[in-house]
Amino acid sequence: MPEKLAKDLYLLRVRLPRFKPPVLNAYLVAGDRSLLIDMGLYSLGALESLLAELGELGFRPADIDEVLATHSHIDHIGLAGIVAECRGAPVKMGAEECSILKEGGFQGYMDKVARVLAMQGIPEEVVRGMMASIGDEYPVPGVRRLYTEVLPRSVSCVLREGDTVEAGRYSFNVYVVSGHSPGHVVLHDPDHGVLVVGDHLLPKTTPQVSPLTPEDNPLARYLASLDKLERLDASLVLPGHEEVYRDHRARIRELRRHHEERLREMLKLLREGPRTALDIASRVKWNVDYASWDEMPPMDQYFAFAETISHLNYLVAKGLVRWEDRSGARVYLLSGQRGTE
Repeated sequence: MPEKLAKDLYLLRVRLPRFKPPVLNAYLVAGDRSLLIDMGLYSLGALESLLAELGELGFRPADIDEVLATHSHIDHIGLAGIVAECRGAPVKMGAEECSILKEGGFQGYMDKVARVLAMQGIPEEVVRGMMASIGDEYPVPGVRRLYTEVLPRSVSCVLREGDTVEAGRYSFNVYVVSGHSPGHVVLHDPDHGVLVVGDHLLPKTTPQVSPLTPEDNPLARYLASLDKLERLDASLVLPGHEEVYRDHRARIRELRRHHEERLREMLKLLREGPRTALDIASRVKWNVDYASWDEMPPMDQYFAFAETISHLNYLVAKGLVRWEDRSGARVYLLSGQRGTE
């Protein structure tokens, strides 16, 4: 059932079958010019859920004037092609985000992930499991074709920092933030105090921060983006998952503390001696429902491993940690520690 959040502003809860998290928050802005923000997975179950939510408000996809995706992750943009065809207009997304769709598509993304793994000296069988979890075993049928063929035709990569999106009584300023994805957009209506944050500021879950190249430092960009968003005034924060909330500044403070604690945890592990990223990832205390690293599914292992590399790259950029190549694997050590001679 849709939830009215403010005048002409509705939360649509779209089911995500066989996916974690199981629900996407899509948002409908009604009025003279209507806007749908985010859509759901490329699956029949998600489509039925979206149509039912829209139908409760008397809308069909063909009635929506403009469609916008906060970022290119499958649970936010999977239905973009279907919605775009119903309306006859492309889905708007951040210009930077389109590198995933326009420069190599899904296979290009997979190649980048494989290169990051290879530079860390991950055992071949572990790489195969992680790559399969992202690709062939991903819980959405046709994900390769979706990213390779459907979405590049359906998405218009036109949103840039400083743009304005008009819908009904709302006027949203566009902010481009990086970290969770390369060109995630956040929408802010200062007159009505509405802040649409997608996955960048979830109220409970710490957004995934993954590197796209071996030297990438997405955590630095993510923390810098928090400074930018902290300056905005908002009384209604609309995340891509979980519950709508009120105080984004309090959440930003929590996220900063979380990453500071994670960085300290990794530095403590390195004080015990040099370690590979995989060794560190397997020893970090992740907030997951598995008793040990070996019990984690390959997809969750990949997320944890990518998060570890992001934090290590941040520490390297700060000069606190360095790495050495030992038999094709990066071994991390504190800057003051002795390495191989």
